[in-house]
Amino acid sequence: MREAGYAVSMITGDRDENAKAVAEQIGIQEYYSALSPEEKIEFIHHFKSRLKSPIAMVGDGINDVPALAVADLGIAVGTVEAVAESSDVVLPSGNLGSLITFLKISNAASRIVLYNIAIILAVKVAAAVLGVASLLPIWAVVAIGDDGSLIVALLNTLLLLRKKLSHEKSF
Repeated sequence: MREAGYAVSMITGDRDENAKAVAEQIGIQEYYSALSPEEKIEFIHHFKSRLKSPIAMVGDGINDVPALAVADLGIAVGTVEAVAESSDVVLPSGNLGSLITFLKISNAASRIVLYNIAIILAVKVAAAVLGVASLLPIWAVVAIGDDGSLIVALLNTLLLLRKKLSHEKSF
Protein backbone atom coordinates (compact mmCIF):
# COMPACT_ATOMS: atom_id res chain seq x y z
CA MET A 1 0.00 0.00 0.00
CA ARG A 2 2.86 2.39 0.79
CA GLU A 3 4.35 1.69 -2.64
CA ALA A 4 1.05 2.85 -4.14
CA GLY A 5 1.37 6.13 -2.21
CA TYR A 6 -0.91 5.44 0.73
CA ALA A 7 -0.01 6.06 4.38
CA VAL A 8 -0.53 2.84 6.33
CA SER A 9 -1.12 2.48 10.07
CA MET A 10 -2.49 -0.45 12.01
CA ILE A 11 -5.02 -0.01 14.81
CA THR A 12 -6.03 -3.20 16.57
CA GLY A 13 -7.67 -4.53 19.67
CA ASP A 14 -5.02 -7.24 19.91
CA ARG A 15 -2.32 -7.25 22.59
CA ASP A 16 0.88 -5.33 21.90
CA GLU A 17 3.04 -8.45 21.38
CA ASN A 18 0.70 -9.78 18.68
CA ALA A 19 0.28 -6.39 17.03
CA LYS A 20 4.04 -5.82 16.95
CA ALA A 21 4.68 -9.22 15.39
CA VAL A 22 2.07 -8.67 12.67
CA ALA A 23 3.25 -5.11 11.99
CA GLU A 24 6.85 -6.29 11.61
CA GLN A 25 5.80 -9.20 9.40
CA ILE A 26 3.90 -6.99 6.95
CA GLY A 27 6.17 -3.95 7.19
CA ILE A 28 4.02 -1.45 9.07
CA GLN A 29 6.01 1.03 11.16
CA GLU A 30 3.09 2.80 12.86
CA TYR A 31 0.77 0.58 14.87
CA TYR A 32 -1.49 0.98 17.90
CA SER A 33 -2.61 -1.99 19.97
CA ALA A 34 -5.07 -2.99 22.70
CA LEU A 35 -7.65 -0.48 21.46
CA SER A 36 -11.34 -0.57 22.25
CA PRO A 37 -13.88 0.17 19.48
CA GLU A 38 -14.27 3.71 20.88
CA GLU A 39 -10.51 4.27 20.81
CA LYS A 40 -10.43 3.12 17.19
CA ILE A 41 -12.98 5.82 16.38
CA GLU A 42 -10.77 8.39 18.11
CA PHE A 43 -7.81 7.25 16.00
CA ILE A 44 -9.83 7.58 12.78
CA HIS A 45 -10.67 11.17 13.75
CA HIS A 46 -7.02 11.77 14.66
CA PHE A 47 -5.83 10.46 11.29
CA LYS A 48 -8.40 12.59 9.45
CA SER A 49 -7.21 15.77 11.15
CA ARG A 50 -3.51 14.90 10.90
CA LEU A 51 -3.45 13.76 7.29
CA LYS A 52 -6.13 16.10 5.89
CA SER A 53 -7.15 13.42 3.42
CA PRO A 54 -9.79 10.69 3.20
CA ILE A 55 -9.24 7.77 5.56
CA ALA A 56 -9.92 4.14 4.71
CA MET A 57 -10.38 1.57 7.44
CA VAL A 58 -10.00 -2.15 6.84
CA GLY A 59 -11.65 -4.39 9.41
CA ASP A 60 -12.66 -8.00 9.89
CA GLY A 61 -14.38 -8.20 13.24
CA ILE A 62 -17.38 -6.94 15.15
CA ASN A 63 -15.13 -4.57 17.15
CA ASP A 64 -14.22 -2.80 13.89
CA VAL A 65 -17.81 -1.90 13.00
CA PRO A 66 -17.86 1.58 14.65
CA ALA A 67 -14.54 2.61 13.09
CA LEU A 68 -15.59 1.28 9.67
CA ALA A 69 -18.72 3.41 9.87
CA VAL A 70 -16.76 6.57 10.80
CA ALA A 71 -14.03 6.17 8.16
CA ASP A 72 -14.44 7.83 4.77
CA LEU A 73 -14.13 4.39 3.19
CA GLY A 74 -14.95 1.29 5.24
CA ILE A 75 -13.55 -1.94 3.83
CA ALA A 76 -14.72 -5.22 5.32
CA VAL A 77 -12.56 -8.32 4.98
CA GLY A 78 -14.53 -11.53 5.18
CA THR A 79 -18.24 -12.09 5.38
CA VAL A 80 -19.26 -11.23 8.96
CA GLU A 81 -22.68 -9.70 8.30
CA ALA A 82 -22.48 -6.82 10.79
CA VAL A 83 -19.05 -5.83 9.51
CA ALA A 84 -20.14 -6.03 5.87
CA GLU A 85 -23.25 -3.94 6.53
CA SER A 86 -21.25 -1.08 8.07
CA SER A 87 -18.74 -1.02 5.22
CA ASP A 88 -18.65 0.60 1.82
CA VAL A 89 -16.68 -2.25 0.24
CA VAL A 90 -16.56 -5.95 1.08
CA LEU A 91 -13.63 -8.23 0.20
CA PRO A 92 -15.29 -11.60 0.85
CA SER A 93 -12.22 -13.64 -0.08
CA GLY A 94 -10.13 -12.01 2.64
CA ASN A 95 -7.38 -11.42 0.07
CA LEU A 96 -5.89 -8.00 0.81
CA GLY A 97 -4.13 -8.10 -2.57
CA SER A 98 -7.53 -7.50 -4.12
CA LEU A 99 -7.71 -4.24 -2.15
CA ILE A 100 -4.86 -2.80 -4.22
CA THR A 101 -6.61 -3.93 -7.40
CA PHE A 102 -9.85 -2.35 -6.18
CA LEU A 103 -8.11 0.97 -5.47
CA LYS A 104 -6.38 1.02 -8.86
CA ILE A 105 -9.60 0.26 -10.72
CA SER A 106 -11.63 2.80 -8.71
CA ASN A 107 -9.02 5.51 -9.34
CA ALA A 108 -9.09 4.69 -13.06
CA ALA A 109 -12.91 4.78 -13.01
CA SER A 110 -12.87 8.22 -11.38
CA ARG A 111 -10.51 9.54 -14.05
CA ILE A 112 -12.65 8.08 -16.83
CA VAL A 113 -15.80 9.66 -15.37
CA LEU A 114 -14.09 13.07 -15.46
CA TYR A 115 -12.85 12.46 -19.01
CA ASN A 116 -16.34 11.42 -20.07
CA ILE A 117 -17.88 14.57 -18.62
CA ALA A 118 -15.33 16.70 -20.47
CA ILE A 119 -15.86 14.79 -23.74
CA ILE A 120 -19.65 14.98 -23.50
CA LEU A 121 -19.59 18.71 -22.79
CA ALA A 122 -17.14 19.38 -25.63
CA VAL A 123 -19.20 17.37 -28.14
CA LYS A 124 -22.45 19.05 -27.07
CA VAL A 125 -20.94 22.55 -27.24
CA ALA A 126 -19.39 21.84 -30.65
CA ALA A 127 -22.68 20.46 -31.98
CA ALA A 128 -24.61 23.44 -30.59
CA VAL A 129 -22.16 25.94 -32.14
CA LEU A 130 -22.38 24.18 -35.51
CA GLY A 131 -26.18 24.18 -35.23
CA VAL A 132 -26.38 27.87 -34.34
CA ALA A 133 -24.05 28.65 -37.27
CA SER A 134 -26.47 26.70 -39.51
CA LEU A 135 -23.72 24.28 -40.48
CA LEU A 136 -25.71 21.32 -39.13
CA PRO A 137 -29.44 20.64 -39.31
CA ILE A 138 -31.20 20.40 -35.95
CA TRP A 139 -31.60 16.62 -36.17
CA ALA A 140 -27.81 16.26 -36.59
CA VAL A 141 -27.15 18.56 -33.63
CA VAL A 142 -29.40 16.40 -31.45
CA ALA A 143 -27.96 13.13 -32.79
CA ILE A 144 -24.34 14.20 -32.39
CA GLY A 145 -24.92 15.96 -29.07
CA ASP A 146 -26.75 13.07 -27.46
CA ASP A 147 -26.00 9.84 -29.24
CA GLY A 148 -22.53 10.77 -30.47
CA SER A 149 -21.31 11.86 -27.06
CA LEU A 150 -22.88 8.77 -25.49
CA ILE A 151 -21.04 6.46 -27.89
CA VAL A 152 -17.71 8.22 -27.29
CA ALA A 153 -18.22 8.04 -23.50
CA LEU A 154 -19.17 4.37 -23.71
CA LEU A 155 -16.09 3.51 -25.76
CA ASN A 156 -13.93 5.45 -23.32
CA THR A 157 -15.49 3.55 -20.41
CA LEU A 158 -14.68 0.23 -22.06
CA LEU A 159 -11.03 1.05 -21.33
CA LEU A 160 -11.82 0.04 -17.73
CA LEU A 161 -12.39 -3.54 -18.84
CA ARG A 162 -8.94 -3.65 -20.38
CA LYS A 163 -7.44 -2.18 -17.19
CA LYS A 164 -9.38 -4.65 -14.99
CA LEU A 165 -8.27 -7.62 -17.09
CA SER A 166 -4.62 -6.54 -16.99
CA HIS A 167 -4.81 -6.31 -13.16
CA GLU A 168 -6.40 -9.75 -12.87
CA LYS A 169 -3.50 -11.25 -14.80
CA SER A 170 -1.01 -9.71 -12.39
CA PHE A 171 -2.54 -11.38 -9.31
